[in-house]
Amino acid sequence: MQSIAVSGTMSPPPATGRVTAMSPRHSTDREGTASTNPDMTIDRAFAQFEGWHLGIATKCLDIPHGAFGALCIAFSYFETVWQLTRGESSKGRSSEAFREGLLLVFPALDACSESDLKSLSEALYGGFRNSFFHNMIVGHSVAIAVYPWLLLMLRDGTPVLALSNDGAMFGTSELPDEYGVDARRYAGTQGDFICLNPHTFIPALVSHLGQFRTEIETGTDDGKDRFLRGYWGLLGARPEGQPN
Repeated sequence: MQSIAVSGTMSPPPATGRVTAMSPRHSTDREGTASTNPDMTIDRAFAQFEGWHLGIATKCLDIPHGAFGALCIAFSYFETVWQLTRGESSKGRSSEAFREGLLLVFPALDACSESDLKSLSEALYGGFRNSFFHNMIVGHSVAIAVYPWLLLMLRDGTPVLALSNDGAMFGTSELPDEYGVDARRYAGTQGDFICLNPHTFIPALVSHLGQFRTEIETGTDDGKDRFLRGYWGLLGARPEGQPN
């Protein structure tokens, strides 16, 4: 079986010796050793995120009812980006890392009021991230909806915040008709309620991953060191000579 990647595929390594796939494009040598060269490590890390994570989530969107599975995969992305950007672990502060990672991926949300951002982050973290990982279902304050936008937050049934498909943020009490919000459908919702469109949400994450890769590969040595610290932290190990 071939591995799936956002771009390009690779046949699995031979089932002899100790060769192990490290990404859809990388494998260990026959002694089971992977390169720890910093640039190779960065390339391998992004190949893993592209091919084993968001690439699979993208494929799920083409499967009937696969959007649910796509989001199950994708909602670890925000904390991962935060750890790789900061070069530190989110252990013990997962919700904080999720919120700050959300801003890294969708910087337009920085224009939100503090209360709206807190409400949005908590709903996404609890209703999607935690519910997917712990309960295999979405929470009561969120819904998967296919509308011509990426994300919509309603308060007591009234739209108050939206992200368009290009990641632009706007707050409004009345969305244009072309946004297709059926007010009757949400008239009974109390408090804050989030609708998420996986068919625009997942591509937005894929686009951010490509930008993030360019920033790291063409950026400063300090940025690369933080990325490597965060990456080895995710794996729970650090080869000799890698950044502390």
